Amino acid sequence: MLEQGNGMHVNEDHFIVEVIDPDTGAVLPDGEQGELVFTCITKEAFPILRYRTRDIGVIHRGKCACGRTFAKMTKPRGRTDDMLIIRGVNVFPSQIETVLIEQGYAPVYQIVVDRANNFDSIEVRVEISSEIFSDTVRDLAQRAKELSAALKNCSAFTPRSALMGRFRQAIARKCGHFMGRTIDPETEIVATIGSTEAMVDTLFALTNPGDRVVMFSPFFENYRAQVIMADCEPVFVPLNPPTFSFDPNVLEDAFRGGAKAIIICNPSNPSGKVFTEEELKTIAGLCIRYDVYAIMDEVYEHIIYDGRKHVYMNSIPGMWERTVSCSSLSKTYSVTGWRLGYAIAPENIMARIRQYHDFNAVGCPSPLMEAAVVGLNMPLSYYDEFGAHYAHMKKIFTEGMRDIGIPFTDPEGTYFVLADVRRNRTAPSRGKRCPIPCRPFETMRRPSRSFFTVSRLGLGGQCRKYSGLPEYKFRMAGMSASLSALAA
Repeated sequence: MLEQGNGMHVNEDHFIVEVIDPDTGAVLPDGEQGELVFTCITKEAFPILRYRTRDIGVIHRGKCACGRTFAKMTKPRGRTDDMLIIRGVNVFPSQIETVLIEQGYAPVYQIVVDRANNFDSIEVRVEISSEIFSDTVRDLAQRAKELSAALKNCSAFTPRSALMGRFRQAIARKCGHFMGRTIDPETEIVATIGSTEAMVDTLFALTNPGDRVVMFSPFFENYRAQVIMADCEPVFVPLNPPTFSFDPNVLEDAFRGGAKAIIICNPSNPSGKVFTEEELKTIAGLCIRYDVYAIMDEVYEHIIYDGRKHVYMNSIPGMWERTVSCSSLSKTYSVTGWRLGYAIAPENIMARIRQYHDFNAVGCPSPLMEAAVVGLNMPLSYYDEFGAHYAHMKKIFTEGMRDIGIPFTDPEGTYFVLADVRRNRTAPSRGKRCPIPCRPFETMRRPSRSFFTVSRLGLGGQCRKYSGLPEYKFRMAGMSASLSALAA
């Protein structure tokens, strides 16, 4: 006899309780895990009706003391709409994520199948470095309540609203700490529609038609377009792989030709170069000697590897007076779609940039600025954890590239990897999509000539998302085979 408790009497003249295989619908014997279903067998129910609960569990049936059938059911172990079947084993991702969040981890993990001695071992592995944003997870609910209340007042034009001031104040606190100086949020910062607008505003504010603007090659493709939009002439100075160093004499020749400004992406997209303090001092000396503005794109400032340090150009003696530091929240806080950026410069330069911004964009989205203040006020430990997270992903990605034999340049910063595929295929025609999987690394859908002033064959890859990394070696190996086939 079964004891009553966590079960139910079953009137088998009306319905039956069963466990079925979720895929085939086959009825499973008692004690086996499957989807719980109720099947109605009354005469009025024709044809027979089956109600699928989607709950995964186990039932045991027996006779109750009263003589009726009594079915005991285990607590549901999951649901079929939240279930992965891996080598015959049911895995419930939401339950894994719930446990990780409760323990203060980000919901980032690997499901690993290890086959040894003809047996499959299914493991869930959580890397230590995935304990990212743990401090944030614990108080996220409270911050969300505070933000919800604040957003009720976010409907004003931002130039005259208090929201713009709070956003700039948060930028001043955060950037002032890392730059090692006090920044005036009222006169030395402008909030922009991403760092892209910050760069465009700066170029139009500081240059005149026909001016020459120096930039290193390879370069982020927007730079050349922005310089041309400003009716200026781009002048390119090569960064020489694999270290992507530059020749100071070549750089001075570019300055000597009458440059008005230099654009520097540090850390650099797409080369992954992090400029050293000595290199920046060399550039600074030329800027001072030839009276040239330094326009810095520093969106990757917190994605730096192997103990390197990001040095801000405006911290070099004599450079605050001629430097504009452009950045955004997109990379550091993983909100690329919010399009929130900013520029920092001395008051006399900022007045010109702000004027162009006012005529160009008016302001930034108020609700997003208010929400962004939460991120900007996060503790300094966030930036260490953030950098460690990307370092871990880079390690996995580059080890896979090394294992399958594709040469690449190991980035010093950013989330880009340049791979050399010349041994696999001939140079692609312009605009032809490179046969490399686009996720999770979001590799470039165009040849690297978009980034160079001369044709060099390579692929740029971004290692941004942890999900999918464990399987990417298999896809990369397939890519290598595809490239070889194209070359045949």
